[in-house]
Amino acid sequence: MEFYYFILSPLSRSVLFTAKILDIKLNLKVVSLLKGEQKSEEYAKINPHSKVPTLVDGDFVLSESRAIMIYLFNKHGKSKDDYLYPKDLKKRAKVDQFLYYSASSFVSALLGYFRIVFTGQRQPTEEEKSKFEGALADLDRIYFQNSNFLFGDKPTLADFDLAATLQQMELIKVDFSKYPRISKFLNAVKKSEFFKAGQQEFKQTAEALQKR
Repeated sequence: MEFYYFILSPLSRSVLFTAKILDIKLNLKVVSLLKGEQKSEEYAKINPHSKVPTLVDGDFVLSESRAIMIYLFNKHGKSKDDYLYPKDLKKRAKVDQFLYYSASSFVSALLGYFRIVFTGQRQPTEEEKSKFEGALADLDRIYFQNSNFLFGDKPTLADFDLAATLQQMELIKVDFSKYPRISKFLNAVKKSEFFKAGQQEFKQTAEALQKR
């Protein structure tokens, strides 16, 4: 399977986390967003939306990180991996709920603010800052009920999605100390096997970009 990605894209990293824990060997194809390679005619033939990530499995092409994570689990997950995307109807629905919430509002609230601060083109407005802090406060208040991860002591696909997004915020030095449950989550994430996927490449690429 070929995986078209860019390491500074949290949506790409969440798929790498999934592949890591499922022991899937992906043929990695870098699509540099910094060079605008996602807009090339060649890549548009693979993904007409000109976005990353994209998975190519033979003649089957799939975009959208959350759909890719679920596809990889459904194809390669074994019984020992059931905690990632539980068979129990209600538990799986909770994972889906967070993935939909992340896609529809949470990620946009965080990444919109992130781009403004990271690029340094202007100062974020009070409304943008309030939206960002409100999203984190809601996350800290609603989830992680007496557990390290979103829904218990083991990570699910939803945790992979969240871990990648929150890691992105560390590039702009967000102070998570005011969010104790999120801080506890991040500590657990950084000790987890899945988080090792792509970390060296992520750090090297981020450092190179920040020096520009």
